[in-house]
Amino acid sequence: MRKLIVSAGAALLAGTAAAVALPAGAEAAGCAVQYGVPSQWPGGFNADVTVTNLGDPLTSWNLTWSYGAGQTVAQAWNAAVTQSGAGVSARNVAHNGAVPTGGSVSFGFTGTWTGSNPSPTSFAVNGVTCTGGTTPSGGTPSVSPSTGPPATADITVNTATRHQTIDGFGAAVSIWGGAWSAAETQTLVGLGPGQLGLSIVRTGISPVSSEWPTHVNALKTAKSYGSGVKILASPWTAPAAWKTNNSRINGGKLRTDFYDDYAGHLSNYVQYMRGQGVGIDVTSVQNEPDWHPDYDSMDWSGTELRNFVRDQGAKVQNTKLMVAEAVNLNYGYTDPVLNDTTARNNIGYIGGHLYGTEESGRLKSYPLAGQHNKPVWMTEWNLHEADGSGSNIWGNRANPAIWNETLDDIMRTVHRSMESNWSAYIWWYGKRYYSSSVTARPPTAPPPEPCSSAATRLPVLQVRTAGSPACRPGQEHQGVTAGGDRLRGRRPGHGERAGPQHLHRRAHPLTAPTPRPAVGRGVRPLRGDITPATPRTRTTRPRPGNGSLDRGGAVQPQGVRRHQHR
Repeated sequence: MRKLIVSAGAALLAGTAAAVALPAGAEAAGCAVQYGVPSQWPGGFNADVTVTNLGDPLTSWNLTWSYGAGQTVAQAWNAAVTQSGAGVSARNVAHNGAVPTGGSVSFGFTGTWTGSNPSPTSFAVNGVTCTGGTTPSGGTPSVSPSTGPPATADITVNTATRHQTIDGFGAAVSIWGGAWSAAETQTLVGLGPGQLGLSIVRTGISPVSSEWPTHVNALKTAKSYGSGVKILASPWTAPAAWKTNNSRINGGKLRTDFYDDYAGHLSNYVQYMRGQGVGIDVTSVQNEPDWHPDYDSMDWSGTELRNFVRDQGAKVQNTKLMVAEAVNLNYGYTDPVLNDTTARNNIGYIGGHLYGTEESGRLKSYPLAGQHNKPVWMTEWNLHEADGSGSNIWGNRANPAIWNETLDDIMRTVHRSMESNWSAYIWWYGKRYYSSSVTARPPTAPPPEPCSSAATRLPVLQVRTAGSPACRPGQEHQGVTAGGDRLRGRRPGHGERAGPQHLHRRAHPLTAPTPRPAVGRGVRPLRGDITPATPRTRTTRPRPGNGSLDRGGAVQPQGVRRHQHR
């Protein structure tokens, strides 16, 4: 067992204290600084800084230091940081200028380095060098050093205990509409300053094969630019002609006489992407088989998923299958597959969404999956209660509501997911979905909010593309689950609808027959892989989530469920 202590320069964090004799009536100034580098990669690093005020109360502060190896500060939070040459100045922001005696204030930043990245060895607050003691503002004190208690370990690591393998953390690119640019994709997966470094990218499988090329370039960029990036592909529906309701929307089951065609459809997608240089690591059989909204969706039972995977799963080549991405990791959709030897051998992963999982008691280890060595991936969640009516508070890192929600809700679920022995955590859209650059909107949707093509992290450090404000995703899931489990969410705020702009998709005219992918090795033609010849437009009706509050504050009847988007 080892003790790990994240610390600053030895002179600052050696645990020394000072007893100071002050002239009568003198104001005292003094400080101690802890500077840590919790993560570092070639050419970049993250730093956390904590300043403790040992003197009289401060109403504002300016921490200064110098770098000795050419490091530069790229982006900061909870402080306004500037740099001139080697010298760095970090000033308080609006919410953290007042620091009482004995109080502390923290901020952080990303930086760049070349050659080496030593910690600074000297800091000053408001011009007073931080020595771990106090100094009167009008003179030089007499100082008697004394040794304080040893530093306490922040983290205890037991190297003898091994838990699950972490496959990665990720987010989705656009599922409907236009593709991401190369620069946006690089922000998502890159390891440099101002980039997120995510290692899983989720994409959708369109039921129309002519749309498959849309996201090729973004996915190729993710594979080539990131570090070991995995691609998860999720279908929302089969082609309409293969379903019992003859429609892409409102659920509808896959007809059993088209099970073979659907397996070919999934395999053809994988082979097409493979031919474009994009390996699809994991292919889901269905996104949310237990949710049947008025956009792309398809209804399955656990038994039907078992039968399909058992009888057709082996036909989906050069990828690993996942079931079942149910709304709240409902075991009724995965137990039947895990309990059938043939079906179980045809899958590689168990997937589920986080909505309602904690409330339903399933934010925990999944013993049956563990028994059969099937990693569990959390493949979708999104939350933003803090911004209420959808205002741009996420561009203001000084707003404590952002950090409270990020740390208390979002990062807590990341931690809980890891404690549950899950192997991946995948956020919903990695870029703010109602940005004008993400997808086309139905004609009835209101104008986009002023935030443009901002990327968002998952979700402690926000980064942005050049010239755009920092943003994060909007809340898209609210109400109760099919089983009645309450989900944390918010109602639409002023100026919002609970409807079209949350769909992430076009109100599409379904147009004339579209070409199929070339038939070649490993690719076969599909029945019904065309769209109707007569154009038609589907519009959507605003619909609050069930059990949630509408804009008038009335509780909606159960039976109309959450999801105002997708």
